[in-house]
Amino acid sequence: MARTFEEKFHPYLSKAPALDDWTEFVRARMVPTMFEFTEKYIENVFEQNKVTFILFHDEEKGKPDYWFTYKEAAYNNKGLVGFSYVGKTDPYAKTL
Repeated sequence: MARTFEEKFHPYLSKAPALDDWTEFVRARMVPTMFEFTEKYIENVFEQNKVTFILFHDEEKGKPDYWFTYKEAAYNNKGLVGFSYVGKTDPYAKTL
């Protein structure tokens, strides 16, 4: 599988792939490990029923101290849970 962010190539190593296994493999890699909540990823979050944590932050103050802890958690749980972020003044923040 090829993609345009983070690791560019992900080989599927199963010898006899079942459709469910392949689907799960692809879904786990459709979004970056940590991503800005935008229209581009709405389907991946809501329509696929993927559990996703969303960090609301004040973009004017820059990245808060806990930003790097959040990012570390995202990489430690890669493919299991989605980790997203959105600025408090972003239009999406008002609808979430």
